[in-house]
Amino acid sequence: MMALSFTREYFRIPAVTRVYTTSCVLTTAAVQLEVITPVQLNFNPDFIIRRYQLLPPLAPASSLGPALTVMLVYVWSCRRPLAPVSVCGVLSLRAPLLPWALAGGSLLLGDAVAVDLLGIAVGHLYYFLVVVFPNQPGGRKLLTTPALLRTLFDRPDDRLLRDEKQGDDPH
Repeated sequence: MMALSFTREYFRIPAVTRVYTTSCVLTTAAVQLEVITPVQLNFNPDFIIRRYQLLPPLAPASSLGPALTVMLVYVWSCRRPLAPVSVCGVLSLRAPLLPWALAGGSLLLGDAVAVDLLGIAVGHLYYFLVVVFPNQPGGRKLLTTPALLRTLFDRPDDRLLRDEKQGDDPH
């Protein structure tokens, strides 16, 4: 029964998020089980072009993967400002503080905090352009999802909700 519930919830996740999360889990497991090494995940154009190593461009951990993750956390936290969050079971805070707590954790661990700050900055810009600015007097939607991507990845219930918000014009 629990496996059925997990499967149902898993497939309710939007397709892009589901693929990204699954690839993160699989690459992490592959590294931990020593099937691949972290070096094999580094984005190196020479390896890709001359040695035909196609894994790095497909791996979520290469290139800007960590910044993308922080950006997604930032946008999620902005959309759920009252959600309680626990960091390592030690620190309880509201969702909007989570990206900053992650950056602080990176700083304490000696990791590159610039990656976290980049993710926060891009997430803030995205949230402002998609949610805040369009709702201001004289504001308008500056970023729109291309119709092809909406067609490929929107679930039918998402399309209905969007169409109801926009009236008769589905675009």
